[in-house]
Amino acid sequence: MDNVYELANDLHGLRNFFSKLPGETRVIQVTGVPNGSGTLQQKAVLQGVKPPSKISPIEEASACARLVEKGVGAEVQVYENEVKILVCRNVSLGAGGSSQTRYRRRIHTTIRNIAKKTEDALHGRGVDYDLFTEEADFGLERAYFHVYASRAQLQGVIKPIRGRYVKLKLRSVYKNKIEFIPLNRRRTLYPAAKKPDKPLIIGVDPGTNCGLAILTLNASPLYLKSRKGLTRGEIIRIVMQYGTPLIVGADVTPVPEFVSKLATMLNAVLFTPESILEASEKREITRIYTGTHQIRLRDSHARDALAAALKAFQHYRNKFEQVEGEVRRLEAPIAVEEVKALVVRGQPIQRAIEAVSPKQDEEESEQPQDLPKSAAEIEEYEVKLKSLQDKIAFYKEQSKQLKASNEQLVNEERQLEDTVQQLTKTLEALRGREARELKKEREYQRLTQEIITLRSELAKERDAVQRLEKRLETLRYYRGLESKGDIVFLKPVETFTKTGLEKAYQLYDIKRGDTILFLDASGGGASTAEEVIRRGVKAVVSKTTMAHQANDVFERYGVSIVPYRALRVEWVEGYPYVEAEELNTAIHTGAEFTKRERDENLLDIVEAYKRERRRNGQRAL
Repeated sequence: MDNVYELANDLHGLRNFFSKLPGETRVIQVTGVPNGSGTLQQKAVLQGVKPPSKISPIEEASACARLVEKGVGAEVQVYENEVKILVCRNVSLGAGGSSQTRYRRRIHTTIRNIAKKTEDALHGRGVDYDLFTEEADFGLERAYFHVYASRAQLQGVIKPIRGRYVKLKLRSVYKNKIEFIPLNRRRTLYPAAKKPDKPLIIGVDPGTNCGLAILTLNASPLYLKSRKGLTRGEIIRIVMQYGTPLIVGADVTPVPEFVSKLATMLNAVLFTPESILEASEKREITRIYTGTHQIRLRDSHARDALAAALKAFQHYRNKFEQVEGEVRRLEAPIAVEEVKALVVRGQPIQRAIEAVSPKQDEEESEQPQDLPKSAAEIEEYEVKLKSLQDKIAFYKEQSKQLKASNEQLVNEERQLEDTVQQLTKTLEALRGREARELKKEREYQRLTQEIITLRSELAKERDAVQRLEKRLETLRYYRGLESKGDIVFLKPVETFTKTGLEKAYQLYDIKRGDTILFLDASGGGASTAEEVIRRGVKAVVSKTTMAHQANDVFERYGVSIVPYRALRVEWVEGYPYVEAEELNTAIHTGAEFTKRERDENLLDIVEAYKRERRRNGQRAL
């Protein structure tokens, strides 16, 4: 076609149109990029194609097809070479019921199985991807693949699924704006940065929430953010807006696969810290840096990404300072950042400076010389020629020897690199072993301390059990005496009130025939005494003076009241008891005393009556 906007009026409409096309379909605008030179008719004339009539759609379509066949035009691209694959449930789990657990287990297991099959299919085709999962009770709640391939490349590899419980969706990643790629230009996965070619240091904290930090080689901040679901493709597009990535760093070792793949895609040097950065170290280096540059960290992911970038900068800082000092010493117009980039990639400083230094064309003016005329001059030239030929032979031989020596040095260098690589692997293994041993030792110390604590608690519990067993044995002994009738346990009542009585009923199960002990009888009255009598108690032992109303009620119902001091009350494990014989004697004595006192009171009344009668008779006489 000659104008893609004939398909839709805006970007949203074009995206909607492209989403309905098969994945392998390409759309070509034969007039090239927008605002380019030439109309359809002009392009046709230039390519030797019959110019179409402006009023004939068929002729215009035919001309467009012929121009595309000749490689004229630009491909219209609305998609990145990336695809999102989402595996999730297709139904709601609902409020649940008796089969809810089995229902959830089935869905989560199915999602996990489909995600595993998708991963195997991508691996089998060698397709690069990032995988983000959300764990569930019995498998996965969802799985998200960000695939670095076009929809056409996944044709026949991954198919959409819409089952009863689970679905698999594929969605291409849209570009921020429409791009027009000329057909004669080589297609690349990611376009080059349009901004100046500035070397950058990239710090990445991968994960569900991914942190990204971009610094210059002078450690000046350019970008510092974190975002959920940030993919490698999005990171590359962000980085390309600021310059060319030179170093990609992480804050852990070994470096996560996400970061190593990103460094490979960016053709950058991967920085690996010697050990995992502790949280305290990351907080310290970022605190100083953010304070100096007045930056506010939004979360820990941005902080970790910044710490990784700063750690990479600190690693190369001495080299950078050496480069700057050497360039200042030479006082030559040399691009310092280009020299730093070459040094980071492994070149010595002097060689890097020579590579970046501007080349000056040395024009040697050849002075015309007169040809020799005499035999002496000819002989002199022959001698000079022989001397030059000998020098050439000497230099050739020397060059041959230097080449052989160079090859030997190259072989030695390779051997040394292999040795270094083996030693590095051995060192990493030793560090890993040391870390495991340290972790094992810490776990051993923790378990040892836990065992000591548990043993101490066990000893305390055993002491408590022994004390309880002794108390139980003592109670069994006295209960045996009670069952034989040798002693009688008193049911203690703290206060002679309704509250005190209810508490005693609950604690000691006061029933008919029991003897109760009032520790404080001062608060009792007629109603509380009647409450005790309704329980059918045999006798009452009072430690303090009892009100006469309560005393009268107990006497009226024949309940004996024994003073506490009249008995030898003993206590065992919080329970008072007396000897049965002593209690019976006290009850009997108290009953006789009460009867005698009642008789004496009656006689006193009779005598008083007689005296009153005699006194009245004398008055009558």
